[in-house]
Amino acid sequence: MSDALNRGLDVLELLAARGDSRVGDVMEDLGVSRATAHRILGSLQSRGYVEHVRDERLWRLGPAVTELAAGFDATSIMQLAAPAMAELRSTSRETVNLAVVQRNRLVWAASFDGAYALRFATTVGESVPIHCTAVGKAVLSALPPDRWAQFLPLEPFPAHTAHTRRTTEALKPRVEAARRQGWALDEEESELGGICVGAPILGRDGTPVAAISVSSAAARLPPDARAPLGRSVRKWCDQISFQLHGRVRSWTPGQDGDRHSA
Repeated sequence: MSDALNRGLDVLELLAARGDSRVGDVMEDLGVSRATAHRILGSLQSRGYVEHVRDERLWRLGPAVTELAAGFDATSIMQLAAPAMAELRSTSRETVNLAVVQRNRLVWAASFDGAYALRFATTVGESVPIHCTAVGKAVLSALPPDRWAQFLPLEPFPAHTAHTRRTTEALKPRVEAARRQGWALDEEESELGGICVGAPILGRDGTPVAAISVSSAAARLPPDARAPLGRSVRKWCDQISFQLHGRVRSWTPGQDGDRHSA
């Protein structure tokens, strides 16, 4: 391996371990001159692997690192999610969807069609309206409220049906309910006549990287059937989270009083 490549990897490992660092930290850790440190950082910056916070004279990992990790996670998630989605489709006979987080948006990544002629389809590759879908609210439920804005559109949010909640204040109780019970609900908020339940899949740092939902016609999924199905989706998402990084979120007991952690 060339010296330049070695040093570039050393810088990435340094920033991953320490977070924001100054040029002096790079010089000291690599045992190189200031000019060499700047040259290495500049090369990494040109590819997006590091970025410079000018006001504080700090360097940190750039978006290209996150994209590489996200690409790996998305592939792993889809492989791990397939058996869970197949099982959920088999037991519910409904359509099962997978959405993955890509930067500040949620994207449909896979769909297993249900057995019924009347079903609610998604288009793989399209962005998910996070404020009115079960997968969207599931993702928000796994994030602190101060991070919701990076995913949500400007208020008032687009109205998909008359039931769509169009402000953060109106959406907040539904997200808090999803956090308490471990699964989220879409009650005709994205499509009239459609009911969805969903739960998040967590990455290595405990933040959501994806979500799975089961969508049904309202007539086929009465209110008393939603919580059992939601818990089933959550169970599979917890299993995928554990398979990804050995981590599962601890849920605060909701009205059903259950708790799951690992």
